[in-house]
Amino acid sequence: MAINARSMKPARQLPRISIPAHERRDRTRRGTRRSVQPSNVPPFVSKQLIQHLVTSNPSPAYVGRVAAVFANNGSGVRGDMNP
Repeated sequence: MAINARSMKPARQLPRISIPAHERRDRTRRGTRRSVQPSNVPPFVSKQLIQHLVTSNPSPAYVGRVAAVFANNGSGVRGDMNP
């Protein structure tokens, strides 16, 4: 039996449910699409990407330009950062 270290109570076991591969893929795609819809996501993701890949202190204008591409890549696709 597994014990939850925080509460010292037995951990709950989830039932094993078999989900077909195509349904898992569809659920993942729907979840990903939903996660990029809120208006605060493009600036947040853009700033995190810039801080980790380019510079630790990006200007607001730079974050804004990258967020604009995240929101619409030119083909009307949200969340696609491919050039």
